Amino acid sequence: MLEATIEEQRNNLVSPIDTYKQECISAALKSARRATYANYGRQLEVLIGSNRFWESLITAKFKDQRVIELGPGHDPKADTILNRYGASKYLGVEPFYTKSTIREVSKCQGNIEIVNAEAIDFLSEQPDNSAIVMSCGVICSELFQEEIFSSRKIANDYLRFLGQEIYRVTLENNITLHLTYFEPFEIQMFFLDNGFEQINNAPIDANYRNIFLKPA
Repeated sequence: MLEATIEEQRNNLVSPIDTYKQECISAALKSARRATYANYGRQLEVLIGSNRFWESLITAKFKDQRVIELGPGHDPKADTILNRYGASKYLGVEPFYTKSTIREVSKCQGNIEIVNAEAIDFLSEQPDNSAIVMSCGVICSELFQEEIFSSRKIANDYLRFLGQEIYRVTLENNITLHLTYFEPFEIQMFFLDNGFEQINNAPIDANYRNIFLKPA
């Protein structure tokens, strides 16, 4: 009964998801926003690579695993994920700039697949506990404001289902990584409310609010 209820609720999100897509396209086409997203994506190497704790953790968790990057856009992290962190496969899920993503990953070597799909649509088709899910500059509070959606409830519903799907798909005893525009408290609550935990013994730095553990 619970599964049926969740499926019914997800089906009711068809219209909000379409609205989200259109508003995201409009926002992303603005040059200033494009630059912001690109700069945020490049912070992966800066934030992680400059800290031995996080570098070691991600290398250990990503090794030989499927990694799904939501919204890689013009700056997919395929090369870093496959050739620096040793993932077995990179899956880029890009609804807007698929051709650009494909062009960029053509420069990389490894097991790469780019899918033209929206995040919830794609994640809902993935098995439980089957991959690491990450993003750079995709989950951001400005995209879930009433000015974009027709109501705050629709915005909250979309975000809630996205969080649930990220948690469901994420491998047990593994991590999810999201460089985000949320305020520190907002992003922590988003992931903690969906079942993730903070990393034990981690340094309290910028990455502490970007990387969370799905317990076994």
